[in-house]
Amino acid sequence: NYTAVATFSTSVLHFILYSDVYMNNDAQMMKLMGAWTLFVLYFFGFFGVSFVDTDDHLEGSSPAEDEISEMTADQASPSAVVAVAKQMPVKAAAPIHPPAPSHPVCSDKNLTKDALTSSSATPAVKKSSSLSLDLQSMTNEELADLVLTNKMKDHQLETKLNPTRAVPIRRLVFEKKLASLGHAKSLDELPYEHSLSYERVFGANCEIVVGYVPLPVGMVGPCTLNGESVYIPMATTEGCLVASTNRGCKATRL
Repeated sequence: NYTAVATFSTSVLHFILYSDVYMNNDAQMMKLMGAWTLFVLYFFGFFGVSFVDTDDHLEGSSPAEDEISEMTADQASPSAVVAVAKQMPVKAAAPIHPPAPSHPVCSDKNLTKDALTSSSATPAVKKSSSLSLDLQSMTNEELADLVLTNKMKDHQLETKLNPTRAVPIRRLVFEKKLASLGHAKSLDELPYEHSLSYERVFGANCEIVVGYVPLPVGMVGPCTLNGESVYIPMATTEGCLVASTNRGCKATRL
């Protein structure tokens, strides 16, 4: 950068001193303009990044970050970096699903074998080959507890009850699981009633169903089918699909 600035400044000074020569010599003037163009491109390419990526310049760095960046190789020992890093502002992190307690947790090096043993010492649930309970007479909350305690498998809800009743029960199960992770009421805005035939979905379209998502519906047509003009509703999130289908209907109609 110093060399480029010095060379560019020298060329400007040389032009000022010998402007008459350059103004009367087209070849020399073209060479000088070409050189200046290269300098401008270089300066814009190097310093122009600050005009595009301004986050670091606006936010700045904390004193602790500056201290770490100025450490020499001898000073940057792990303990020294950790000591300085503790002074750095902590940014809020998104909640992470906790790992299963049945194996060592790599993210927590201070976790001892005793802690692992105590956390994984949950009472075992005896598996039964068949359920002797009258499932149809049980409430949804009671059935959800059966799934949560592993006395009944999640995928058995549709077969032992029916696909329509399985959905609200499964929602209760996942609401309790999500609430334990700090995400209570996460499914409240997800519709599940009255508008979908879960009997048709089961075994064909989706598993572990907890609801459905509404899709935008566009109308195309008219299209002539069997001698009648019909309009066709299309539910999609693919842009231009409805518009192109509508043009196809018009083309076939004409």
